[in-house]
Amino acid sequence: MKAFEEEYNSLIENKTWRLVTPPPGCTPLSCKWIGKVKPAYDNIQERYKGRLIAVGCAQQPGKDYDQLYSPVPHHESIKAALTEIAFRNMEVAQFDIKTAFLYAKLDKIIYMKQPEGFVVKGRENDVCLLEKSLYGLRQAPLLFFKENDKVMHKFGLESCDGDRCIYIRRTGDELTIVITHVNDSFVASTRKEVLVDIATHMGNNFTISSVPPTRYVGLNIHRDRATRRIFLSQSHMVEKLCKRFKMSDLPPKLIPADPSVHLASDNVSMGEGENLLSVPLP
Repeated sequence: MKAFEEEYNSLIENKTWRLVTPPPGCTPLSCKWIGKVKPAYDNIQERYKGRLIAVGCAQQPGKDYDQLYSPVPHHESIKAALTEIAFRNMEVAQFDIKTAFLYAKLDKIIYMKQPEGFVVKGRENDVCLLEKSLYGLRQAPLLFFKENDKVMHKFGLESCDGDRCIYIRRTGDELTIVITHVNDSFVASTRKEVLVDIATHMGNNFTISSVPPTRYVGLNIHRDRATRRIFLSQSHMVEKLCKRFKMSDLPPKLIPADPSVHLASDNVSMGEGENLLSVPLP
């Protein structure tokens, strides 16, 4: 419950909505609380996170939203950027934007029911008129992307033509690269002081926290700066799958296939039907 209270207080502090009398014919969206455990890694303790979600599946296209698509970085782009970072031996940092979707202002009039457990006494019949975006709304990812894009451009960063989530700034001998995946930003620069500058710039626009640059979009990042190499792995994802399907206690196998399966050699003759299928087409 404490996690929900913290989330509710942040929503109120952010002025995400204001209570109004529902207009005639108003059908407010429902909302619900979601709780999850954020696992510990790299000296960051396990913690509980509460989040208020609008039931966006009830939104009507054309009335409650228009466009939906919000870009995310391609894995090829992320690997290309990490290759450049390793080759140039760049300084790196990673920032997490807290309650990211709550910063963008809505471009539509949307009403929502008051959150369960936090209905204001004396105003039980009022509804929330959303003034800012909220998790669960269909257009929330796109609205935040546009807001974050403005912040990146104000710092002098330009998005790449091939991937709008990769930002680059060149100033003299300085090269700065920023990878954005929703609310997670992986920042690298040839000058260490630039990392401080961009952290200050982002902090002036969002509430951010610094996290170790050792895991990004599900990739474990191990860096060997002496040899200018970066190694990527997803062992934690394999462990998560094993735990999910209750395979953690099974004995490990050192080979990828059943040794009792015998494959045919290349010189085995094919049947008449298979020969016909292998004839080149005219």
